[in-house]
Amino acid sequence: MNRDRAERHLRLAAEAGLRRARALSDDGGPGAQAVFSECVLRLNGVAMALTAVGALDVDAADDIMVQFQAALAVRRRLQPQTAGPLLRRGRRARVMAAAGAGATAGPGAPAEPEPAEPEPPAKPWRLWPVGRMLPFRDEFVAGELYVLALLVTARRAQALTFAPLRPAVSGGIFSGFPEPFARLVAADDRGTAYQVTFQGGGAGLQWEGELNIEPAPPDGARWLELATGAGTPRLRIDLTGPPPTAEVSGQPQDSQPGEQLLEHAAQQLLATSAAGRIGDTRRQAYGLGDVVTALEAAGALSPFSPVPGYLATICERLGIGNHGITAAPSARLPGPWLSVLAWSGRRHRPPVHDGTAALSAVLPDVNGARVALGGLHTRSQQTFLHLVVAPPATSGDRPDGGPFSYRDFCCWLRDDTSQWHVAVPGTWHGETGGELAGTLRVLPPLGRDSTRLTVLASTLTGRVRAEVPLRWWAAP
Repeated sequence: MNRDRAERHLRLAAEAGLRRARALSDDGGPGAQAVFSECVLRLNGVAMALTAVGALDVDAADDIMVQFQAALAVRRRLQPQTAGPLLRRGRRARVMAAAGAGATAGPGAPAEPEPAEPEPPAKPWRLWPVGRMLPFRDEFVAGELYVLALLVTARRAQALTFAPLRPAVSGGIFSGFPEPFARLVAADDRGTAYQVTFQGGGAGLQWEGELNIEPAPPDGARWLELATGAGTPRLRIDLTGPPPTAEVSGQPQDSQPGEQLLEHAAQQLLATSAAGRIGDTRRQAYGLGDVVTALEAAGALSPFSPVPGYLATICERLGIGNHGITAAPSARLPGPWLSVLAWSGRRHRPPVHDGTAALSAVLPDVNGARVALGGLHTRSQQTFLHLVVAPPATSGDRPDGGPFSYRDFCCWLRDDTSQWHVAVPGTWHGETGGELAGTLRVLPPLGRDSTRLTVLASTLTGRVRAEVPLRWWAAP
């Protein structure tokens, strides 16, 4: 990749954006504000693509974006705004590193500390599929806490859960945090009590998240038991059996960074289209032609690559214009793309039966992150894959609040009927600097007819494949 050409291209794109804005009305009204947002959004997409593939430094991209906004605001007589969700962690890390270096520089500064001892290798994660349900009820709310899997790390255990909720009294109204979750207790076969906290959220009638059980149960513990208080039903998790192993493998990415980035963008288009959000699909496709041109200019994408033609085909099939891709639509598409696109175009889709599936797989490192798959559930024609991620220490703050975004993470699922599904990042929760639990939304949804999944997760630098069986055990 050519960093000089990447930076020059971004500056030329900024100048082109100023020329486009100059030809528009300059009345300073609401329309002018829309012009400002549109121009920033279009250039921001190019900057984010170049930084994602490593063709441009984040700080340099931020500087160009700030200069562009200042020039645009002056010409449009508007108040400058922020640059948008660029990955600013590089700048923050650089400033903090410089501050730390400055604190020890100069005459009389203390000697540099001795190099720290290398950290011992991380303890392997232990993951068990649970597939059990714990009913709960109080005067306000009733429901079932479905425990999908139990993950034990060096510091704690995490039970991945979701809970359908309903008012305890017919015609009653429930709002707020389910009080029974605050009374959860845990103990093992030795009588040791554990602290249990619940993290997560939901939309009124369903909560999803994880139970944090601290400290981690010792290796010799035979079982772990959960309850919502004295005299209530209990859920016992067997820890004596070896955690099941899935067929997993990892290998370096063999496609160009630009091709992989465009595949991730295509997956996002297919996912939002399958969800019926055509307005979001059009917004995501806007300016893709600028991104393709920038990647080619930076050397991250070959001008002979077929992927831009695939993207043009996706946009054409979905009825999306104004994407700016100049490549001719291709007559052929990759199998996963075509499978999801064909499902989205069906007028009559078969019903998907609700259910909960237990699965467990600890994947090889994905871009330096540790990932554990802990189960999935389908409810109201929506499927969510639950997982825990330990982001790499260098990941910093993410603008999307999670360890992955569509720009650098792509996940495909294939069921045993050869239907492909996209899995896009959903909600995330957890402590800063530690493991994060969350969900990937799976489109099209999966039903209880599926008995096995092939998981293909990829980043710009690596790929992971896992074969995992599904054990459906409940229909919430």
